Amino acid sequence: MSHRQLILFVLGFTFVMAGCGSLQGSGAWFRDKSQDYHNAKVTASIEVPDTFQLQAKQEDFPVPKNVPSNKKEYEVSVIPPTAPELLKEGKS
Repeated sequence: MSHRQLILFVLGFTFVMAGCGSLQGSGAWFRDKSQDYHNAKVTASIEVPDTFQLQAKQEDFPVPKNVPSNKKEYEVSVIPPTAPELLKEGKS
């Protein structure tokens, strides 16, 4: 590596590392936001004008009740292995 390449590498590395600090500071893009809710302020509730008519809340995709299904119900019982059975499998 020549002297000129080394200087360019050091300058480039310096600029890159200086930029990393600005990514994680208090006003940075990638700052830690996990504690922001501690500083949150309570605001007044939203006021809806009297002229606005509210509709009853409904589901976006309602599922009808009592729909016949082809799904078959099976009773399945699973017996977990005991320690001796596990030891036998581990030795084989």
